[in-house]
Amino acid sequence: MSSWRTLLLRIGNKCPEYGGSADVKEHIETCCGVVRRELEHSAGDISSFLIQCAEGLPHKIPLLGTVIGLLNLENENFVRGVIETTQTRFQEALDSGNCDRIRVLVRFLTALMCSKVLQAASLVVVFETLLSSAAITVDEEKGNPSCNLCAASSRGDGVSYGWRRGIFEHKKSLCRHWLVLFEDDNDLSAGEKDFLEDLWDRIKFLSSNGWKADSFPRPHLAFEAQLVGGKAHEFGPINAPEQPEPLSQFSGITYGREKHNAELRYPQRIRRLYIFPTGKSEVVHNRWLVYLWVLMLLLLPQPPFRPLYYTLVIMDLCKALPGAFPAVVAGAVRALFEKIADLDMECRNRLILWFSHHLSNFQFIWRWEEWAYVLDLPKWAPQRVFVQEVVEREVCLSYWEKIKQSIENAPALEELLPPKGSPNFKYSVEDGREKTEYHAISTELSNKSFTHLITVLERYGQVITRLCPDLDNQILLIAEILGNAISKTYNRMSDLRKEVVSLKKNVLVAEEAAARAKAELDASESKLTLMNGEPVMGDSPVKMKRLKSHADKAKEEEESVRDSLDAKEALLARATVEKEELFLALYKNFSNVLKERLPDASKAQTLRDLKSTRGDEMAVDTDQPSTMEVDDENGGTKKSKSNGESESSNVCNIGEKEQWCLSTLGHIKSFSRQYASEVWSHIEKLDAEVLAQDIHPLFRRAVYSGLRRPINELASG
Repeated sequence: MSSWRTLLLRIGNKCPEYGGSADVKEHIETCCGVVRRELEHSAGDISSFLIQCAEGLPHKIPLLGTVIGLLNLENENFVRGVIETTQTRFQEALDSGNCDRIRVLVRFLTALMCSKVLQAASLVVVFETLLSSAAITVDEEKGNPSCNLCAASSRGDGVSYGWRRGIFEHKKSLCRHWLVLFEDDNDLSAGEKDFLEDLWDRIKFLSSNGWKADSFPRPHLAFEAQLVGGKAHEFGPINAPEQPEPLSQFSGITYGREKHNAELRYPQRIRRLYIFPTGKSEVVHNRWLVYLWVLMLLLLPQPPFRPLYYTLVIMDLCKALPGAFPAVVAGAVRALFEKIADLDMECRNRLILWFSHHLSNFQFIWRWEEWAYVLDLPKWAPQRVFVQEVVEREVCLSYWEKIKQSIENAPALEELLPPKGSPNFKYSVEDGREKTEYHAISTELSNKSFTHLITVLERYGQVITRLCPDLDNQILLIAEILGNAISKTYNRMSDLRKEVVSLKKNVLVAEEAAARAKAELDASESKLTLMNGEPVMGDSPVKMKRLKSHADKAKEEEESVRDSLDAKEALLARATVEKEELFLALYKNFSNVLKERLPDASKAQTLRDLKSTRGDEMAVDTDQPSTMEVDDENGGTKKSKSNGESESSNVCNIGEKEQWCLSTLGHIKSFSRQYASEVWSHIEKLDAEVLAQDIHPLFRRAVYSGLRRPINELASG
């Protein structure tokens, strides 16, 4: 890698390339000097690489913007090219609806404006374009949703406060309506602020403080006397992409599908989660890192990267900063555990998987005595389930004796350990015959359709009863089998869809190849040639034979590909029918089971009502309170205090049956969210056969919440 690339990549880092110095001003001067000398030979590469660094390392944008500002003093043509390339990439991001890229490039443009490279008026035009598209989104149900969240991505330096006030006051009026469409429930408790109000208050505070934010570096100020002499360039016009006309018939189901597709493409922030105590003025860097990590890991419906990525990041940070970082991570875990009942079921599962994996890389060391009190909680209490599932997964990652030794400071927790395993050869085969009926079950359950799976479960019901003598183990086994069936069905359909798309492309290619071969044959047949001095129609016999063979072969390949496509489409159609049966059966049975166990609908319309249902009275004391702000079931935020003080702690004081209902409702919501795209494709039948029937409102609410369906449709369900 050439020196100028290394300097641009590592600007702001304390590294050997900058002599181990951490002085930002010195970094900018050194980098600018080297880049300036290379412009004559590598201007195009440098321009492209600068923008790549801005997009890939957005935290270094202020530094890169200052470097470009200093280069602008001596080479205006190069900087003009940088702006033109940025304008092109910005338009591409708008056309593709890439919100992250739009936001980063807006930040980059603002940094260029601060360095006197870009005219402030040009940046105002960019914001006005984004705002206009956002207004169209609301006023005419059109426009580019990506513009709504990017119109406020810049800093305040150089942009008039009055203009910004106008933008945000208008955004407040239009986005209140827009946010209602994307929230389950927009009702806020007294004194609480929505996201936009909170954002506007912070902007007003920054304005009164001279737009100074300690967390945002402003290196251009050290070169302000030099930068003021540079030429400010114009930014080319941008166009928000045109949107299709709104649907003529816009039913609730159609709106739900459109909303679901929009949220997949433009995910919205709908939850807040504060895991550290608030009210402190100092900014703790480690806490901020852990906070961001938790937000990304628990992001719904899917985190930006695979969960394993976040596991490795936090693991490396703990090893790199052993003196401080592990304690911050432990504090976050304790805070999340304290209010685990307020977390979504999917978030709980991710937390369990991460925590067990994390402990396996640190010798399974944890202060389990702090959580020993969970044994006094009901069997399905979230905190007890969390501890039990963590130790069960630890056993899978290690061995039983090791995990038992790791919890020796809380010996009572041994009760939550799974049974100690030993070699079992009941599934072995002797003389080509199945040794036991258990092997028969295993064989029958492998690679079978959902319909066949139901038949197998009915056929081997008594065997399952003997295999799992108690009801809890039977439920766990069947749940695992159904989970595998759902996952297998979903993966099978995903593979079939990909294969169908690929085969359709292959059909087009085969059609074009067959058409070309036929055209060549026709041209050869119509060609006038001389044979023995006599004019005849057609080319030489050898060539004609070759062309005819090639045309026949191309036609056969086309037909073969078409046959493969028809076969895959038939399999996909059959899989679609099986998937519909699977989802309908699951929702029907869950509804029936919950209806038998949930309190009367008149007494429990919401989860809050269910949590207030008292079972055996029990008090839970903790040594240190923690504060965490989360969304309640309707999307509004609430502050939770220490265990035993907050409303959410009521979940520890209800009966075991109610705990089971809460857990099951949480799984239904999580399941509906995870497979929302598949569920929406069968929503009409699901409404008619399940949701429109006499079902418990809590079950309907869980399904609607998972599908992000407006709660106000409950009344019409």
